[in-house]
Amino acid sequence: MVLAAQKTAQHTTVGGVEVAAAMVRWAYRSPAPQAVEASQLSDQIMATTASPSFKDLEGSTKANPNSSGGVVADGVPFYLSTISGVWYVESASADKVTASIGSAFVVDGALSPNLRSVSTFTLVWSDNGWRIESGEFKRTTQEVFAIGTPFSGGC
Repeated sequence: MVLAAQKTAQHTTVGGVEVAAAMVRWAYRSPAPQAVEASQLSDQIMATTASPSFKDLEGSTKANPNSSGGVVADGVPFYLSTISGVWYVESASADKVTASIGSAFVVDGALSPNLRSVSTFTLVWSDNGWRIESGEFKRTTQEVFAIGTPFSGGC
């Protein structure tokens, strides 16, 4: 999913947002991504300028098998969806986009009406499309859902 988004995303701000949203959907789920999948993705999606610890998707998925931050109990299947989500561009230039992605939890197959998450990613343009340079929790869910643009479709 992330690599497909990277492959089709255009060299535009919206293209960067599309890749950031795909990364959110891939990273925040349980069961967590398998180590081999995380390692392969890291090689293709992380920017060369990303810190070594940030690039280590395999290590972070092993160390943090419940990426919900305690919102969802350990062992309960979940993922994030942008169906009712929003996006907000924090900053953008020709080759760099920082975007906050607001998404909703899907817990045990049901889209939650009130459990939300926000992640902010900085992406840089490369010969291989948009690559992720860094990530953070910059804003609250309330902020991003108040100022964000709704996704026109979602996964």
